[in-house]
Amino acid sequence: MLAAIRRELLWLLIGAATGLLLLPVLIFIVGRRTFGPYAGGEAGDLVNNFFLGLGQGVPACWVVAVGPWVCLLLLRILFRTARG
Repeated sequence: MLAAIRRELLWLLIGAATGLLLLPVLIFIVGRRTFGPYAGGEAGDLVNNFFLGLGQGVPACWVVAVGPWVCLLLLRILFRTARG
């Protein structure tokens, strides 16, 4: 039971780290290459605005933050049900 809880916490940590640390930077890089300079400044400004949006409850920011964990969860459920 304790091993299962640790495993779930590890998946949550991986998803949270990806959504909170990696995705905002990737969004900045891809956005800059696709649309040009970020009107709010540099990467640090986007990350700052992202965390401010989280604090204000902006849905788009929360989708970015929890999206990786939700995707991991759905993939794990899919594989578990596919195995039978």
